[in-house]
Amino acid sequence: MTIVLAIAGGVLIYYDLSKRRRVERELLAERARQELILRTVPVVMYSARPSGDFGALWVSENIEALTGFSSRLFLDDPSLWALRFHPHDRERALMEFEKLPEEGTLATEYCGQTRRGAYY
Repeated sequence: MTIVLAIAGGVLIYYDLSKRRRVERELLAERARQELILRTVPVVMYSARPSGDFGALWVSENIEALTGFSSRLFLDDPSLWALRFHPHDRERALMEFEKLPEEGTLATEYCGQTRRGAYY
């Protein structure tokens, strides 16, 4: 247990830093678990702008293994994801994204084209 005592304006303040350190360790462990899940699940997750071009704000790192495109490329080129939709999914997927501003969230599936031209 780490205890810090401070006097501020005639008031004795007691801090138990062990509780804070325990919570920080738990938070770091939870982040590590989340990162492991994001790296190993066989799907790509991302966060997109809620309107406009719906460009990616964050993309899970496993996108490169699936598509051949780095997550940085998806972040730098907001139109990349929409250009890679399978032609049979394009219209439906874009209509789903149009609902995002009203609904605030979106969960949809669609096929996309890899860097080599195959569809996933």
